[in-house]
Amino acid sequence: MSETHTHTHIHTYTHIHTHTHTHTHIRTR
Repeated sequence: MSETHTHTHIHTYTHIHTHTHTHTHIRTR
């Protein structure tokens, strides 16, 4: 159960990071 929770957390973090990066790129452009 702990492993699944960690995987979900990593996935969420990656999604947020990607979204932030895309937003920053568009805003910078």
